Amino acid sequence: MRHHRVRLIAVVLVAALFWPLLLSAQGTRADYERAASLREKWQSLPVDLPERPSWIGKTHRFWYRKSVIGGFEFVLVDADKASKGPAFDHGKLAAALAVELKDKVDPQKLPFTRINFTDDEKGVKFEAGGFRWTYDPAAGTLAKDGPVEPRRPGNDGMGQGGPPAEAASAGFKASPDGKWEAFIRNYNVFVRAKDKAAKLEFAMSLEGSEGDYYTYRSLAWSPDSKKIAAVKVKPGYHRFVSYIESSPADQRQPKYSEIEYAKPGDVLDLDQPVLFLLEERRQIRVDGALFPNPYELTPPVWRKDSRAFTFEYNQRGHQIYRIIEVDGATGAARAVLSEEPKT
Repeated sequence: MRHHRVRLIAVVLVAALFWPLLLSAQGTRADYERAASLREKWQSLPVDLPERPSWIGKTHRFWYRKSVIGGFEFVLVDADKASKGPAFDHGKLAAALAVELKDKVDPQKLPFTRINFTDDEKGVKFEAGGFRWTYDPAAGTLAKDGPVEPRRPGNDGMGQGGPPAEAASAGFKASPDGKWEAFIRNYNVFVRAKDKAAKLEFAMSLEGSEGDYYTYRSLAWSPDSKKIAAVKVKPGYHRFVSYIESSPADQRQPKYSEIEYAKPGDVLDLDQPVLFLLEERRQIRVDGALFPNPYELTPPVWRKDSRAFTFEYNQRGHQIYRIIEVDGATGAARAVLSEEPKT
């Protein structure tokens, strides 16, 4: 009993000696705020660092976002003219958005990272403040298109995140000649005549299911309107990491969010490209020997002469990156380019 009392006194004395050090090790509010701002500080240090470019439809123009002193800038490039410049007047857009959001908007720190152009390229679409917007660069006007629809973490069926609701039912993709429409029904690819009076509709696939489904986003018509490329996704294991922001800047209550984050060994989604021949009402499953262990497959893109379509393959582990071409008549695949670093 005496030994226990001596031991307890010793523990109390040690705790009393080190308690001030433990308290100081926890840090102050200023310490945490400074740590939270590190990403914003170092992210703005590089200048003229471009992000991934995005082509505008079937044109020879593309846009990308790059770092500038004090923030970021959206750049528009015309490959035919070998010219580039700001995608829009950042100052005017920021001013218009500030009026709508009733808050300050920094032209070099716009509250969005991606944009899309309207079909006529006269408008710039983006999401900010929980709404979808269209900005008219010529008129300097901003139109609210509606609220942002809730999304499940992950993407919409080209990689992680399925099966999305659109795999069961979605919109219609018209063929280039305007005669047909492709769509997803019950996880399968269907085609119907655009002329409703014809009342012609047929299935191009029947084997799709909730556990192995075709995606609307991947549907790609050939320029001659005789073929369709699509991707079927077999979902893997989707692991989510949860975050709790204890002291958000815009409200008193904590905020909860989560992102999808696969760990080593987790089964990823398996993407399978499929070729559909419209006139023969036939499908051809592309041999996956050249893309056996995908981390990501990009959506299919057709050659202008409809002879083949291509997609990019990023192998899990990022040790192999290939551009794969699939013959539009036979479905045979070949590697147009294969990067296989040894390190």
